[in-house]
Amino acid sequence: MHSYRHPQTGARIFVVSMETFPTAMVCEAFGCGSNNEHKGTRGLCHVVEHLAFKKTLHFNEGDVNKIARIYGAKMNAFTSNDTTAFYAECPNEDTERFIDVISEMVTNLEFDEQHLRSERHAVLEEYRSGQDSPDSVMFHKVQNELFGPYEGFHYPVIGGVADILACTPEILGKFFRENFTADRMAIIIAGNFPAKAPQILAKARQSFAPLSDIRPRASPPNPFSHVWKQMGKCVEHTVCKIPMDTAHPHLNLAWRTPGYDGDPSLVGQNIAHVLTGDDTSVLRHQLVDVLRLAVAVNVSAYQWNSAGCFIANIVPLEGKDEECIQTANQIIHDLGQPGNKDAVTKSLGTFHAQSLFSIADRFTSAKGFVVEVVQGMFCVQDIGDVLESTRKSLRVTHADIKAFLETNMGQPWMCTRVDVVPATPQEQAAIRQKKQIESKVIMGVASRTGPVVGSTSETLAKQWPSRSSQILNDILPFPRVSRKTLGNSATLQISHVQSDEKLCTMYISLKGTKGRTNTLGSKIATIVAAMFLEA
Repeated sequence: MHSYRHPQTGARIFVVSMETFPTAMVCEAFGCGSNNEHKGTRGLCHVVEHLAFKKTLHFNEGDVNKIARIYGAKMNAFTSNDTTAFYAECPNEDTERFIDVISEMVTNLEFDEQHLRSERHAVLEEYRSGQDSPDSVMFHKVQNELFGPYEGFHYPVIGGVADILACTPEILGKFFRENFTADRMAIIIAGNFPAKAPQILAKARQSFAPLSDIRPRASPPNPFSHVWKQMGKCVEHTVCKIPMDTAHPHLNLAWRTPGYDGDPSLVGQNIAHVLTGDDTSVLRHQLVDVLRLAVAVNVSAYQWNSAGCFIANIVPLEGKDEECIQTANQIIHDLGQPGNKDAVTKSLGTFHAQSLFSIADRFTSAKGFVVEVVQGMFCVQDIGDVLESTRKSLRVTHADIKAFLETNMGQPWMCTRVDVVPATPQEQAAIRQKKQIESKVIMGVASRTGPVVGSTSETLAKQWPSRSSQILNDILPFPRVSRKTLGNSATLQISHVQSDEKLCTMYISLKGTKGRTNTLGSKIATIVAAMFLEA
C-alpha cells in the first residue's frame, strides 16, 4: 500500500494494489454527513451528493454519466450519518482518468439555481417515497428517540422538507465550503496496478491538490455532542405508535450502542446473527417455530463512526403483540447467561465461518474493499485499523456478548419501543391528505432538468484517447425490435447499441432467468442475431 498525509491539512490518500481486483475503484470520501448538519441545513449533504453529477467548472449536466459509458465505468455516490462519498468503478487502465473525473466533480463543483431546483425536486421525491415504507419510517423514529436533538443521528439523512425548500445556492455553497474540508477528506484508490501504484499516488496528489492544500480546516465539532452521549443512556423508556397504511403491525425494540470509535469489534453484528442470522438462530426459532407468536423476526445492528443502534423487528400474529415483546426481551437478555453459552458459541462459529468468506470476497473486489474501508475510515488514521475491526469480529466470544448486553442493553430504561400499526380509517384519510399536500409542494418546486446540449464530454474524450473497443459514439436506441420473450417468464431486452465500422456493442438485460442462465445461452445468441439482422 502507498499512502500520503498532507502535513498541514491532514488530507489522506491511500493507493492499494491487489492482483485479485479485476477492476479499479476511485473514491473521494468526507467525514461529513447528517451529523454535521444543524437547523437550517438539514439534508444538505445529500443535496451536495446529487449536485456533484450536475455542474462543475468543466462539466455540464450529463457529462459524468456519458464519460462513464464511454469507458465502461460506473459512477455513484452515497450519504450517511457521518460520511459522504463519491466513487467510480472503472477498468484498471483508466484509473488515472477517473481520478481526474472524481476530482473535478468535487473540487470544481458549482451551485446554480437551475440545477438546485432540479435536485431539490429529486431529493423531496426520495423523502416522499420513504414515507410509504414502514421500515424507513420506523428506523427514522428509532433514531429520533434514541438520540438527542443536539446529535445528528436524531434526524434522518435525507433531511427536513423545510430546510431543503429554503436552500439557495449561496446557503449550499457556504455549507459545502465549511464542511467538505481537507481534514475530513480521504482518497482511497484500489485496483490491480502494482507497477503504477507510485504513479497513481502522484497523480492523486496532483489532482486533489486544490482541495487538500487550500480548503480551510473544518469547523469545531458540535459542543453538545458529548453531553448527549452521556444523556442518551438516561432517557426514560418510551413506547411510540406510528399509524401507517399497512396490513400487519411491526413491533420494534431498539437500543443505543457504541460506534466504531467505542467498539471496533462489531459485537452487535455477532449478536444479531445469533438471534436471527440462520435456521438455528435463537430468537426467530423461539418466536416463529416453537411458541408460534410471530410470522417474521429480524434483528439488525447498525454501527457508524461515533454511535450505533440495535433493533429487533417483529411481525406478530394477531393478538400476540405484548407476548412477543416480553418473550423477545427475555430471550435477548438471557443470551449472556451460562446456560446459553454452548448454543451461542455454536452460532458464533457459523457466523465467523461465513464472515471469512465475506472477507475473502472483499479482497476480490476493489469496490467491496473500498466500501469496507470507508465505513470506519474517519475513526482511525490508517486502512489497517479499519480492517482490524473485521478481524476482531471473528474473535468475539460468549463473554464479549455478555459484557455488551450488560453495558448497553442491561436496564429496561435503555430500551425504546417503536411500533408501526395499521391505521384506522380516519388516520388513513389524514395520511392521504398529508401526502396530497406534500405532492403539491414537491411538484411545485421544479421539474427535473435534462442533459445540456453541446456538453464537454466529447472534448474530454478527445483529450483522453480511448482504446479501440471504447470508441466515442452517441448511445442510440436500438432501431426496431428490442424485446423478446424466451419462455418460462424470461425476457431479453436490448436497450442501446453502440457501433462504428469495426465494432458493435449491445447493452442487454436478461430478466427472470434465475438458475437457468446456462441453459438459455444458445437461445439468447440465436435471438440476438435474429434481432440484429431484423433491425
